[in-house]
Amino acid sequence: MKKMALCLIVVLLVPVWAGATAPRFAPDWFKKGQESRPTIVALEYPPYRSLSVEGNGPQVQIIKAVFAKAGMDVEVDIQPAKSLMIYALSQEGTPAVVGEKADFKDVPSEYLVFVPFYVKTARFFCRSADGSAIDWNGKLENMKGRLLGLESAPETDVYEKAGIRVVVGNLANLIEKLLKGEIDVVAADAERFKWTVSARFPEKKQDVVPMKIPAWQSFSFAVFNTEHENGRLFFGRFADALKEMVKNGSYERLLKNSEWVQTLTPTQKLRLEESLKAVQTKGN
Repeated sequence: MKKMALCLIVVLLVPVWAGATAPRFAPDWFKKGQESRPTIVALEYPPYRSLSVEGNGPQVQIIKAVFAKAGMDVEVDIQPAKSLMIYALSQEGTPAVVGEKADFKDVPSEYLVFVPFYVKTARFFCRSADGSAIDWNGKLENMKGRLLGLESAPETDVYEKAGIRVVVGNLANLIEKLLKGEIDVVAADAERFKWTVSARFPEKKQDVVPMKIPAWQSFSFAVFNTEHENGRLFFGRFADALKEMVKNGSYERLLKNSEWVQTLTPTQKLRLEESLKAVQTKGN
C-alpha cells in the first residue's frame, strides 16, 4: 500500500510542473544524501537561497543551523526549477525541501507539513519621481487606476476591488518596465527587489524607492513529506529545534551575525512565534 501511495504521489506531483516527462537526475543524485549527509533540496530564490549569493544565502544558513541544533548535519542542494524540487519531495531519500507557499499550490498536500522558518516583508516600489504622488499610505484605494506588477498573483480580487490593474511577470522584467514607465508600481519582497535591482540594474538604484508602509509579510517554508520515515523524523526534530532557537534568541543572533546582517523585527518575531505554535510535534 505504501509503495502504491508513493507511486501515486509521484504521478500526481511531477506532471504539475514537468508535463509528461519526469525530471532527469544523475543516477546517484538521491543516493548522495543517504550515503553521506542527508540532502535538503531548496528552490533557487535569490538573495535568500542562491548559488550566486555568498554562503548560498541566509535561509540556507538558517536551515543548516536549525538542523545542527537538532543534531543533524545536512547538505542543502539548490535547484533552479520547481519541477526538480517537487520531484525531490516525493523521494524517500529527501527529508525536506525549501520554498515559498505558492510553489506548492497545485501539489497534493495530504502528507505534507509546512514549517514556517523565515519571515519576509514585501513593499510597493515606484519610480523616485513618482513617490509622493503614488504612496499608498496603507490604503490600496490610493493607487486606484495604477498598473501594478506582481511576481505571482494567487488572488487579484483585492487589487481589482480597489481599482488597481494587475500584470504578472518575472521580477526583473517588471522592474525594467517600472523604470521605463510602462507600469506604475511593483509589489515584491523588499530584499529580493533590492537584490534584483543591484544585480540587473545597478546604475538605476536611485531611480526606484519603496513606499513607507509595508505591503504584507509572508513566510518561507521547510516542507516535509511525512509519508516517508525520514520526513516524519526530520520534521519533528527541525520544528522543535526551530522553536527553541526563536525562543532563546539564538535565531535572531544568527541573523544579526550573518554576512547579510538581517534583523528580526518585533512584529516578525511575533508572527513567527504564533505560526510555529500551530506546528504540532511529539516534542510539544
